[in-house]
Amino acid sequence: MSVMSETKAVVKITQEPGEVELIQSYDARVRWGSVLNRVGEGHRYLVSKRHEAIAMLVPVQEWRDLQARDDENSPEARELATLVEKLNEQNKETADALDGAFAELANTREALSQMRMEREQYMAVKNDA
Repeated sequence: MSVMSETKAVVKITQEPGEVELIQSYDARVRWGSVLNRVGEGHRYLVSKRHEAIAMLVPVQEWRDLQARDDENSPEARELATLVEKLNEQNKETADALDGAFAELANTREALSQMRMEREQYMAVKNDA
């Protein structure tokens, strides 16, 4: 097995899904069939020419997913996202207001309980007298 074949085998085994392999344009041209087969298997390539990135080769399904994501970034989707954010803010404000109201209610109950105890003590002292 040649060094080139061994290297390709190692890269194929060790490349994780979603990782991008850098390839020079000359190597891509020489190994075009192999590169296309690997892209079809889910591999991604960043093609560079004179050490400057010029192209990205990705599987068709990934490209379609990217296109769909672009559609999600449409004005309507952004407007919906803004509305959801406003609702989340309102929910937080409502929850904070409710927390404050419940805390005030607890303080009021505590004050009433204290007043009842004082009244009972007063009534006990009054009855003893």
